[in-house]
Amino acid sequence: MSKDLACAARMNNSVLRHFRAIRLPAFHLIAAVGLVAFAFAWVGIKETQQADGTAAIWLADGLVFAVLSRTPRSEWPAYVIASFVAYFLANYLCDDGLILSAVFPAANFVGLIAAALILRMRWGRHPELMRTYNLIPFCLLGGGLAPAISGTIATAVLWLGFGADPLTSWRGWYVSVALGVLTVGPLMLAVRPHALRQLFSPGSFCKTALVLGTVRSEEHTSELQSH
Repeated sequence: MSKDLACAARMNNSVLRHFRAIRLPAFHLIAAVGLVAFAFAWVGIKETQQADGTAAIWLADGLVFAVLSRTPRSEWPAYVIASFVAYFLANYLCDDGLILSAVFPAANFVGLIAAALILRMRWGRHPELMRTYNLIPFCLLGGGLAPAISGTIATAVLWLGFGADPLTSWRGWYVSVALGVLTVGPLMLAVRPHALRQLFSPGSFCKTALVLGTVRSEEHTSELQSH
């Protein structure tokens, strides 16, 4: 009995240490990542949606993969939650339904987190894509492993729940995520951290939010006028 209690105490201490290690980044950084992830997801769904329902390119995963590759792991929960909410809202507002709006982002993040964990073991926090031995693992993990994992989960849901063709669904998902990661990811990692902090400073963030809000408002007005 005493051994069981000691084991339970050690497990509780381990869990507590883990939660204490979680650190919140500045609010405007969390909000900026969420806002840009929402914008990328919205554009992917509304502008590049294919006949099978998948986006031709999913840029949002490139942003999130770059963030996870560069930020401390103690800050990951905040960015993952903000991005997950952004993905969910974009899917739900585009009529994907409550279940798929939650399942699809979950599939994305399982793949992204798995790939980012492996990448960070290889890289640390300061990847340099100008070097071939850094670029190759980025492409293999971000553009290969992440979409393979998320595509498999999403395809299983679409196949078992909606009778979708598994090969078509998996191929469409894989290509979409791989293109998004390989397009946006290197661009985000090429920007120096100081420049990113300036870009996402409170003043710049408010201006960006205002511009995106104005663009979305005009787009919505155009849609109403066309109907």
